[in-house]
Amino acid sequence: MTSILSSLWNRFLEYNLTNYCPDSYHHTYLDSPEFYFLASHLVGFLVFPVYILGAFLIIVKTPKSMKSVKLTVVNFHFWTCFVDILYSFLISPFLLAPLFAGFTMGLFGRLGMGVEHQVVLIMASTAAMYVSIMCVYENRFFILALHKKCWKVGRIPWYILNYSMAFVPFLTLYFLVPDQENARQWILDKLPCLSSEIQSYPLFLINQNVFPILIIAMALCTIVSTEALIFCILAKKALKQYGSLSQNTVKLQNKFLRAMILQLLIPTGFLVIPLSWLVWSALLKLYSPMVTCFSFILISTHGFFSTIFMIYAQIPYREAAIGYVVFTLRFVGIRLKTRERKTPVVEQSLFHLRTSHFL
Repeated sequence: MTSILSSLWNRFLEYNLTNYCPDSYHHTYLDSPEFYFLASHLVGFLVFPVYILGAFLIIVKTPKSMKSVKLTVVNFHFWTCFVDILYSFLISPFLLAPLFAGFTMGLFGRLGMGVEHQVVLIMASTAAMYVSIMCVYENRFFILALHKKCWKVGRIPWYILNYSMAFVPFLTLYFLVPDQENARQWILDKLPCLSSEIQSYPLFLINQNVFPILIIAMALCTIVSTEALIFCILAKKALKQYGSLSQNTVKLQNKFLRAMILQLLIPTGFLVIPLSWLVWSALLKLYSPMVTCFSFILISTHGFFSTIFMIYAQIPYREAAIGYVVFTLRFVGIRLKTRERKTPVVEQSLFHLRTSHFL
C-alpha cells in the first residue's frame, strides 16, 4: 500500500517536470478532431428523435397512477438529454487528457462563447443531472412516507442546497484559469506528440493542476450517491408501513421501484465508465486520445440509453411506444397481429391515494 501511494505521489510531483506522450504512440484518424466532430454530431442527430419521444411520453402518456412522479421524471429527462446535447452539439469538447486543456467544436464556440464558460456549463450541468437522479428517489420516499411533516418543510431548502452544490463549486474554475499567453507552450511541452491538426486549433488551458477539480467532482459524487442510497432504503422501508396492502399490490410497487432503480442505474454506466477513465488518466498521466474521444462519445449517449430503458421499464410508456411503431408499420402497409393486454386491477386505499393523486 505504501509503495502504491509513493508511486502516485511521485507521479504527482512529476506533473510539471515531464511530458506524457508514449514513445510508441502514433495518431490515427480515430483520435482526430475531425472524427470526433463527425461522430459526436452524427450520434446527436440520430438520438435526438428519441429524446423528443421520451419527453412526449412523459408529458402526454403518464397515467394518473404515476402522476406523483411525473415532475421529477420530467426534470431527470431534461437534464440527461440536455447534457447529451451539450457534449454532442452545443459544446463538443475535445479534451487533451490527462491535461485539463483542449478546445471546443460546438455551436456555442462558433457563436463566440468563451471556453471557460463552456467548461463551467458542461461540468455544472453534468453535476445537476446527477442530482436529478437522486431527486427521483427522494420524491418516491416523500410520496410513500406516512410521517413527513418535518421533511415537507425542509425538502425545498434541501433541493436548493443540492442544486447549489452542483453549480457553485465549478464557478471556482474562473479563478483557476491561467494566463493563456504561455498556456499554449505549456501544453505543447507536456504533449509534444500532438498532431499538426490538433495544434491548428486554439488550445485552451483550464488549469495546470487538475486535482482541485477532481476532488470537487468526487466529493459531489460521493455526497449525492450517499443521499440516493439513503432515500432508496427509506422508500423501501416506507412501503412496508402499508401493512393492509395485498401481496399483489406490494409486488406491483416493488416491481415499480426496481424498474425505477434499473432505469436510473443501468444507463449511468455509460456515464461512469468513461468518466472513470478520465479520472485515471489524470491521476496516472495516461495519454490516449482515442480512448478519450470514444469516452466523450459514450457520455453523449447516456440520455439516449436512459430514455430507452425508461420506455422499456415503464409499462405505460412501453405500450404507447409499441402502439406508435405498429401504427407507423400499418401506415406503410405492414400489418401485424396484436392482442389486447389486460391491465391488473388493484384495490384503492390510502396508499393509492398517496401514489396516484399526490401533488
